[in-house]
Amino acid sequence: MVVTAAYQTIMPIMAFQIVQQKAYKDYYGEYEPEGYEYDGEVENVWETKNMQNWDSIQGLNMLTWGPMLVLGCFSLSEKFEDQSAWWLENVVSNLYMPVMFNETYSLLEYAFFEGTW
Repeated sequence: MVVTAAYQTIMPIMAFQIVQQKAYKDYYGEYEPEGYEYDGEVENVWETKNMQNWDSIQGLNMLTWGPMLVLGCFSLSEKFEDQSAWWLENVVSNLYMPVMFNETYSLLEYAFFEGTW
């Protein structure tokens, strides 16, 4: 379960970073300066709908799978096993499908209405 939680947490973050760098390069014609940090609270002129989708996806996955990753790592050392089981049974099992449907819908909506995959 730890590997699944790590994958579900890390992959959307990596996808967002890739999309962000591409949007920045498309707008300014060069890569981001070293040490640049994206701030989602500030309105950026180069922000795209694809970036907004992946920002939402990474937030939902972090909310659903982030605690499972942390609790799962503790469970590997035989600590917090009951809390990990509770989180998996009550939270992940109830949020998994709605989160996946939302992510799939937002990406398909972007693909159909923006005309790009």
